[in-house]
Amino acid sequence: MTSYSRFLAFMITSLFLAMIFTGCSQKAEVSANNQGDQTGSNTRAAPAPAKRDPVVISFGKSDDLFTDAEFERYVVEPVKKKYPFITVKAVQLPKGQTEERFQQLLTAGEMPDVLPVYTPDLPVVTSMKLDADLEPLMKANKMDVQRFEPATIAQIKTASHKTALIGLPYYRLISALYYNKDIFDKFGIAYPKDGMTWEDATALAAKLTRNTDGVQYRGLEPDLVSRVRLQSSLIYVDAQTDKAAVNTDSWRKLFSTMKSIYDIPGNNLVQTNAKGKQAFSKDKTLAMYSSVNLLPLLIEVPDLNWDVAQYPSLKEKPNIAMSADPRSLIIPSASKHKEDAFLVISTVVSDEVQLEMSRNGLATAMTGEKFKAEFGQNIPGLKGKHLESIYKSAPASYPPPSVIGDSIATPIMQTKLESVVKGEMDINTALRTAEEEINQAIAAQKGN
Repeated sequence: MTSYSRFLAFMITSLFLAMIFTGCSQKAEVSANNQGDQTGSNTRAAPAPAKRDPVVISFGKSDDLFTDAEFERYVVEPVKKKYPFITVKAVQLPKGQTEERFQQLLTAGEMPDVLPVYTPDLPVVTSMKLDADLEPLMKANKMDVQRFEPATIAQIKTASHKTALIGLPYYRLISALYYNKDIFDKFGIAYPKDGMTWEDATALAAKLTRNTDGVQYRGLEPDLVSRVRLQSSLIYVDAQTDKAAVNTDSWRKLFSTMKSIYDIPGNNLVQTNAKGKQAFSKDKTLAMYSSVNLLPLLIEVPDLNWDVAQYPSLKEKPNIAMSADPRSLIIPSASKHKEDAFLVISTVVSDEVQLEMSRNGLATAMTGEKFKAEFGQNIPGLKGKHLESIYKSAPASYPPPSVIGDSIATPIMQTKLESVVKGEMDINTALRTAEEEINQAIAAQKGN
């Protein structure tokens, strides 16, 4: 073999060996890279959800807390979408006094896993030991309490007399001054402005209270004492002593403010609740109605030319309305499915559901301007309304309730105000008499 042939053979052999070595190295590198990618992917990807056994979560329902359509839209459908293993079953809540209703559910073994409650129900919940602390479940599910309006959280704790949080707010009341634009136009009076005090509203009402063409128009209905007193954070009964706390200067001032409205000649008719709603929306004889949550009613009256302004303030407390009075979702202590029940609650208070509720005219209890900005956007009847006025007032702090006393005192105080309006007794006599009657009724209920 020539030297050239030996050289050529050597080069071919070297090149072949180099190719084999390079190929092996690339395979090893690819294998290593693939392994690295798999490891990285396993590290970055969220763990696959554990397969869950189907579970039925019972949910208390009544039309005043959730209509059938609202229940499907805000509870059943979003829970099914987010947690397919959970089936939400409605449990119709009985009617009657709070404690009786809850006892009826317990006796029948039908206490739901999730129970929506009004704020005045919360002290009854705790007195009957139905409450469960939600904070451990919030922590386990990384739910930040700061998502909720501080006033709503504070009110739940105050009402339940608990430092722990036993419920989460899913909806709050809105207090506002509703007015009939046609009545203002008829008498050539400028519409209400935001930032008015009760004195301003009373002076405006005097201009609108007239008898024209045989029709008596009233300028202003301030609504129930039980609502107006929330702006001043006034208690009915001392929760520690179960003694009436209504014969005070603060209550005298409240009665005096309300009396001055009814003292307007021609405005001395008390029209609250259903009567007030009829006078404003159907009879169209009431120019201004300061109340709560009238939007669902008003959008159903297309021929009513109305708008809304900020709720009148106390002089010493500008831009403070009634308390938030949230509707809360609790998990009764007897529930055997607390973790899954909390998943249902967390869905109802999620941003997605709360935004949808806000768009449909239900005031959210969440913080964040996006909820306020989209309030009522899905409702044609609210287009062009001055809805931003609703959120100009901060909610007042909630007065600590009495389990036994508040339900007794509420009708008594309303009756006494109406006696004052009719001239049957003066304010001092009314409050002194109310104090006596409340204390007597509490003692009788306690069996003393």
